[in-house]
Amino acid sequence: MASNVSHPYYPRGMHLPHYRENTLSLQYILTVGLGAFAVIYALAWILLKRDRYGRTLAQGEKASLCWFGLCGFIHMILEGYLTLTSASIAGSDHILAQMWKEYAKGDSRYVSNDTCTIVMETITAWLEGPGCLLTVWAFTTRHPMRYVMQLAVSIGQTYGVLIYFITEYYDDFAHGPLFHPVYFWLYVIGFNAPWVILPPIFIRQSWQELNKAQRALDKANGFMPPSDGQGKSKKKK
Repeated sequence: MASNVSHPYYPRGMHLPHYRENTLSLQYILTVGLGAFAVIYALAWILLKRDRYGRTLAQGEKASLCWFGLCGFIHMILEGYLTLTSASIAGSDHILAQMWKEYAKGDSRYVSNDTCTIVMETITAWLEGPGCLLTVWAFTTRHPMRYVMQLAVSIGQTYGVLIYFITEYYDDFAHGPLFHPVYFWLYVIGFNAPWVILPPIFIRQSWQELNKAQRALDKANGFMPPSDGQGKSKKKK
Protein backbone atom coordinates (compact mmCIF):
# COMPACT_ATOMS: atom_id res chain seq x y z
CA MET A 1 0.00 0.00 0.00
CA ALA A 2 1.37 3.42 -0.92
CA SER A 3 2.22 5.77 1.93
CA ASN A 4 0.18 8.89 2.38
CA VAL A 5 2.56 11.86 2.28
CA SER A 6 -0.09 14.59 2.12
CA HIS A 7 0.61 15.57 5.72
CA PRO A 8 3.21 17.79 7.44
CA TYR A 9 4.64 15.16 9.77
CA TYR A 10 7.91 13.27 10.11
CA PRO A 11 9.01 10.81 8.95
CA ARG A 12 7.64 12.02 5.64
CA GLY A 13 6.55 8.55 4.51
CA MET A 14 4.43 7.92 7.62
CA HIS A 15 1.07 6.35 6.75
CA LEU A 16 -1.84 8.57 7.89
CA PRO A 17 -4.71 7.85 5.48
CA HIS A 18 -7.30 9.55 7.73
CA TYR A 19 -5.35 12.82 8.15
CA ARG A 20 -7.29 16.06 7.71
CA GLU A 21 -5.61 19.45 7.65
CA ASN A 22 -6.39 21.85 10.49
CA THR A 23 -9.10 24.40 9.87
CA LEU A 24 -7.89 26.69 12.66
CA SER A 25 -4.86 28.95 12.28
CA LEU A 26 -1.69 28.60 14.33
CA GLN A 27 -2.35 31.99 15.95
CA TYR A 28 -5.86 30.94 17.00
CA ILE A 29 -4.72 27.59 18.41
CA LEU A 30 -1.88 29.14 20.43
CA THR A 31 -4.08 32.00 21.66
CA VAL A 32 -6.85 29.68 22.82
CA GLY A 33 -4.48 27.11 24.33
CA LEU A 34 -2.14 29.45 26.17
CA GLY A 35 -5.03 31.74 27.07
CA ALA A 36 -6.91 28.84 28.68
CA PHE A 37 -3.83 27.90 30.70
CA ALA A 38 -3.48 31.51 31.88
CA VAL A 39 -7.15 31.68 32.89
CA ILE A 40 -6.96 28.42 34.86
CA TYR A 41 -3.82 29.59 36.69
CA ALA A 42 -5.38 32.99 37.41
CA LEU A 43 -8.60 31.44 38.74
CA ALA A 44 -6.58 29.14 40.97
CA TRP A 45 -4.62 32.15 42.23
CA ILE A 46 -7.87 33.96 43.08
CA LEU A 47 -9.54 30.97 44.73
CA LEU A 48 -6.61 29.64 46.73
CA LYS A 49 -6.35 32.23 49.48
CA ARG A 50 -6.39 30.41 52.82
CA ASP A 51 -6.05 26.92 54.23
CA ARG A 52 -8.81 25.16 56.14
CA TYR A 53 -7.78 26.92 59.35
CA GLY A 54 -8.18 30.37 57.83
CA ARG A 55 -4.47 31.06 57.57
CA THR A 56 -3.32 32.99 54.50
CA LEU A 57 -1.25 30.91 52.10
CA ALA A 58 2.30 32.11 51.54
CA GLN A 59 2.98 33.43 48.06
CA GLY A 60 5.39 30.61 47.20
CA GLU A 61 3.02 27.92 48.40
CA LYS A 62 0.14 29.56 46.54
CA ALA A 63 2.14 29.62 43.31
CA SER A 64 3.01 25.95 43.77
CA LEU A 65 -0.62 24.96 44.29
CA CYS A 66 -1.64 26.94 41.22
CA TRP A 67 0.95 24.95 39.27
CA PHE A 68 -0.49 21.65 40.47
CA GLY A 69 -4.02 22.84 39.75
CA LEU A 70 -3.03 23.83 36.21
CA CYS A 71 -1.25 20.51 35.70
CA GLY A 72 -4.34 18.63 36.84
CA PHE A 73 -6.48 20.26 34.17
CA ILE A 74 -3.83 19.92 31.45
CA HIS A 75 -3.31 16.25 32.24
CA MET A 76 -6.97 15.29 32.46
CA ILE A 77 -8.45 17.48 29.70
CA LEU A 78 -5.78 17.92 27.04
CA GLU A 79 -3.83 14.70 27.54
CA GLY A 80 -6.95 12.80 28.57
CA TYR A 81 -8.57 13.73 25.25
CA LEU A 82 -5.53 12.39 23.41
CA THR A 83 -5.69 9.02 25.18
CA LEU A 84 -9.38 8.61 24.33
CA THR A 85 -9.09 9.58 20.65
CA SER A 86 -5.53 8.58 19.71
CA ALA A 87 -6.57 6.25 16.90
CA SER A 88 -8.62 8.89 15.07
CA ILE A 89 -7.17 12.21 16.23
CA ALA A 90 -5.34 12.91 12.94
CA GLY A 91 -8.67 13.14 11.13
CA SER A 92 -10.63 15.13 13.72
CA ASP A 93 -11.61 18.80 13.59
CA HIS A 94 -12.24 19.09 17.34
CA ILE A 95 -10.29 22.03 18.76
CA LEU A 96 -8.35 19.76 21.14
CA ALA A 97 -7.50 17.47 18.22
CA GLN A 98 -6.30 20.45 16.22
CA MET A 99 -4.07 21.49 19.12
CA TRP A 100 -2.48 18.05 19.11
CA LYS A 101 -2.15 18.03 15.32
CA GLU A 102 -0.31 21.33 15.51
CA TYR A 103 1.97 20.10 18.31
CA ALA A 104 2.62 16.90 16.35
CA LYS A 105 4.44 18.93 13.71
CA GLY A 106 7.27 18.79 16.25
CA ASP A 107 6.56 15.24 17.43
CA SER A 108 4.42 13.06 15.17
CA ARG A 109 4.04 10.34 17.80
CA TYR A 110 0.99 12.26 19.00
CA VAL A 111 -0.97 11.65 15.80
CA SER A 112 0.40 8.22 14.84
CA ASN A 113 -1.08 6.37 17.84
CA ASP A 114 2.42 5.48 19.07
CA THR A 115 2.05 2.80 21.74
CA CYS A 116 4.69 4.06 24.19
CA THR A 117 3.46 7.64 23.94
CA ILE A 118 -0.19 6.73 24.48
CA VAL A 119 0.60 4.48 27.45
CA MET A 120 2.71 7.25 29.01
CA GLU A 121 -0.01 9.85 28.42
CA THR A 122 -2.71 7.52 29.80
CA ILE A 123 -0.81 7.22 33.08
CA THR A 124 -0.24 10.97 33.11
CA ALA A 125 -3.87 11.84 32.38
CA TRP A 126 -5.70 9.44 34.64
CA LEU A 127 -3.24 8.93 37.51
CA GLU A 128 -1.13 12.07 37.75
CA GLY A 129 -3.99 14.40 36.74
CA PRO A 130 -6.25 13.53 39.68
CA GLY A 131 -3.10 13.28 41.81
CA CYS A 132 -2.33 16.93 41.10
CA LEU A 133 -5.78 18.04 42.24
CA LEU A 134 -5.54 15.78 45.29
CA THR A 135 -2.23 17.48 46.11
CA VAL A 136 -3.93 20.89 46.03
CA TRP A 137 -6.65 19.61 48.34
CA ALA A 138 -4.11 18.02 50.70
CA PHE A 139 -2.16 21.26 51.11
CA THR A 140 -5.20 23.48 51.60
CA THR A 141 -6.61 21.09 54.21
CA ARG A 142 -3.16 20.54 55.80
CA HIS A 143 -3.59 16.80 55.37
CA PRO A 144 -0.61 14.75 56.61
CA MET A 145 -0.22 13.15 53.17
CA ARG A 146 0.42 16.45 51.39
CA TYR A 147 4.16 16.05 50.88
CA VAL A 148 3.72 12.37 50.03
CA MET A 149 1.30 13.36 47.27
CA GLN A 150 3.58 16.14 46.04
CA LEU A 151 6.51 13.71 45.93
CA ALA A 152 4.54 10.98 44.13
CA VAL A 153 3.11 13.31 41.49
CA SER A 154 6.41 15.07 40.89
CA ILE A 155 8.29 11.78 40.50
CA GLY A 156 5.64 10.66 38.01
CA GLN A 157 6.00 13.89 36.02
CA THR A 158 9.80 13.62 36.03
CA TYR A 159 9.63 10.00 34.90
CA GLY A 160 7.22 10.93 32.11
CA VAL A 161 9.35 13.73 30.72
CA LEU A 162 12.46 11.54 30.87
CA ILE A 163 10.71 8.79 28.92
CA TYR A 164 9.48 11.40 26.44
CA PHE A 165 12.95 12.73 25.64
CA ILE A 166 14.97 9.52 26.02
CA THR A 167 12.77 7.51 23.66
CA GLU A 168 12.94 10.27 21.07
CA TYR A 169 16.71 10.47 21.48
CA TYR A 170 17.03 6.74 20.77
CA ASP A 171 14.83 7.24 17.70
CA ASP A 172 17.30 9.91 16.49
CA PHE A 173 14.62 12.63 16.80
CA ALA A 174 12.97 11.15 13.71
CA HIS A 175 9.46 12.44 14.52
CA GLY A 176 10.00 16.11 13.76
CA PRO A 177 12.30 18.64 12.08
CA LEU A 178 15.31 18.76 14.41
CA PHE A 179 16.29 22.27 15.57
CA HIS A 180 13.35 23.93 13.80
CA PRO A 181 12.76 27.27 15.61
CA VAL A 182 9.06 26.60 16.21
CA TYR A 183 8.44 22.87 15.94
CA PHE A 184 11.52 21.80 17.88
CA TRP A 185 12.62 24.69 20.11
CA LEU A 186 9.15 26.02 20.98
CA TYR A 187 6.95 22.92 20.85
CA VAL A 188 9.25 20.08 21.93
CA ILE A 189 11.68 21.98 24.17
CA GLY A 190 9.76 25.06 25.29
CA PHE A 191 6.38 23.50 26.02
CA ASN A 192 7.97 20.64 27.98
CA ALA A 193 10.52 22.78 29.86
CA PRO A 194 8.28 23.44 32.92
CA TRP A 195 8.04 19.67 33.55
CA VAL A 196 11.82 19.39 33.29
CA ILE A 197 12.48 22.22 35.76
CA LEU A 198 9.70 22.30 38.37
CA PRO A 199 9.07 18.66 39.43
CA PRO A 200 12.69 18.12 40.63
CA ILE A 201 12.30 21.25 42.79
CA PHE A 202 9.17 19.80 44.39
CA ILE A 203 10.85 16.41 44.79
CA ARG A 204 13.66 18.08 46.74
CA GLN A 205 11.23 20.05 48.90
CA SER A 206 9.16 16.93 49.65
CA TRP A 207 12.30 14.97 50.47
CA GLN A 208 13.39 17.60 52.97
CA GLU A 209 9.97 17.88 54.64
CA LEU A 210 9.48 14.10 54.89
CA ASN A 211 12.96 13.69 56.34
CA LYS A 212 12.18 16.40 58.87
CA ALA A 213 8.94 14.66 59.85
CA GLN A 214 10.63 11.25 60.16
CA ARG A 215 13.43 12.74 62.26
CA ALA A 216 10.87 14.26 64.64
CA LEU A 217 8.99 10.94 64.84
CA ASP A 218 12.18 9.00 65.51
CA LYS A 219 13.09 11.48 68.22
CA ALA A 220 9.65 11.16 69.83
CA ASN A 221 9.87 7.36 69.74
CA GLY A 222 13.33 7.34 71.27
CA PHE A 223 15.11 6.08 68.16
CA MET A 224 17.60 8.94 68.18
CA PRO A 225 19.05 11.28 70.81
CA PRO A 226 17.69 14.82 71.22
CA SER A 227 19.10 17.21 68.64
CA ASP A 228 19.56 20.88 68.13
CA GLY A 229 16.92 20.87 65.40
CA GLN A 230 19.48 20.42 62.65
CA GLY A 231 19.87 16.66 63.07
CA LYS A 232 23.01 17.06 65.24
CA SER A 233 23.06 15.43 68.63
CA LYS A 234 23.80 17.57 71.65
CA LYS A 235 26.73 16.19 73.56
CA LYS A 236 27.55 16.97 77.16
CA LYS A 237 30.82 18.78 77.64
